[in-house]
Amino acid sequence: MKILFVRPNPTGLIARVGRRHNRAWPPLDFLNCAALARKLNAKVDILDLQADNISSDKLIKKVFDATIIIVTTSALDRWQCPSIDIEKYIRFIRKLPQEKTILMGAHGTIDPKNMLQKTRVKAVIRGEPEGTIEDLVKNIPIDQIKGLSYLIKEKLQNNSDQIAVDIKSLPLPAYDLIDLKNYRYELLGHGTALIETSRGCNFCCTFCFKEMYGNGIRDKTFNQIDEEIGHVIKSGASSIYFFDLEFTFQRQKVLHVCKIMSRHLSIKWCCQTRTDLVDKILLQTMAKSGCRLIHYGIESGSKRILSLIKKPIDFKTTRNAIKLTHAVGIKTACFFLFGFPSETYAEMKKTLVFAKSLNPTYASFHIVTPYPKTDLYKSIVERNSSIRYYGNTVKPAILERFTSRAFLSYYIRPRYWLYQALRIEPQLWIQQIKLLLGFVK
Repeated sequence: MKILFVRPNPTGLIARVGRRHNRAWPPLDFLNCAALARKLNAKVDILDLQADNISSDKLIKKVFDATIIIVTTSALDRWQCPSIDIEKYIRFIRKLPQEKTILMGAHGTIDPKNMLQKTRVKAVIRGEPEGTIEDLVKNIPIDQIKGLSYLIKEKLQNNSDQIAVDIKSLPLPAYDLIDLKNYRYELLGHGTALIETSRGCNFCCTFCFKEMYGNGIRDKTFNQIDEEIGHVIKSGASSIYFFDLEFTFQRQKVLHVCKIMSRHLSIKWCCQTRTDLVDKILLQTMAKSGCRLIHYGIESGSKRILSLIKKPIDFKTTRNAIKLTHAVGIKTACFFLFGFPSETYAEMKKTLVFAKSLNPTYASFHIVTPYPKTDLYKSIVERNSSIRYYGNTVKPAILERFTSRAFLSYYIRPRYWLYQALRIEPQLWIQQIKLLLGFVK
């Protein structure tokens, strides 16, 4: 059996407003699935059109030779915030041989019937793909494969849900199937690999889309993490993004990762977490082991909004976390959202003022996306509000304009550029200036 994994090249946005763009990260879910398929003696190939420039002839040949084509609308790096504009995905998928193409990703998980009708693929994988991919390789009859949806005479058939993946049982991701030179994170440099030490999140922020992750947190073993770090370094990684939703939730795991990364100080790494899950000792340890950047979701500068979205982290905790992070030499990328239901213009201004007072290395401002199956979406539907407007006190045009101007207002400050001049490594200046100019644009 020959399996071809394909990630289309999305020129669209994650969100139509707020201008959240896709970035080319290694397709970690494909790498997991490919490793599992190879254990079952399948021949596997990955075409990541988001990172690779391949000819039409090469694409046609690989598609023709494949027994099964697995195409995604949202690789693992976009499980939490999948693209909204997917029309180009759909047009691409419709060009593939329908009788052997199977779709995976957030969009088919949310609405399998709609995606089946639009793409005309053979079937859709709902949720985590690993277990379903294994069943497909084993040639189990389609009506017995858990996690699969398909149409029979235009009537949707949903097989029973796939059981949650035991990530402790996952083999090393098949990094040999991609070229890490094609992947980079502007804030770390070239050769960026993704490592997932845990899957899921125990928090309940109303806006967060977690349908792809299931409930709770599942952890890999320390031995697994050790092997995976060594594996990606041998595969050519120059930097590592630990892609857990809340990396510092398990303190002992973080300290263990720091111990391992201290043996590879030429490798820079980053992670994402909450400001109430770090402290001075932990941050110092992370910095000494090569951590150069932490992503923090701050969301709002309004206590009322933070309470409303079930993320009531107090401002003192957040200020202290950002201050400590900078003090130990780690950069920060902080994310702020505008447009929550009932949020006022004054509260949006508070958020921008709060962002400037924190003065993170990078600040990113976006309009919140009400993803289906989130508590935010459910509250909007119950209110019978338009998803485009969703009962906000601020008109959409003003919301979009405010979000765009927030970038400009943040990045033209003399205080910000002085901060950057003192902290950015010389070798990253060109890359990071381009990134900042993109923010302002």
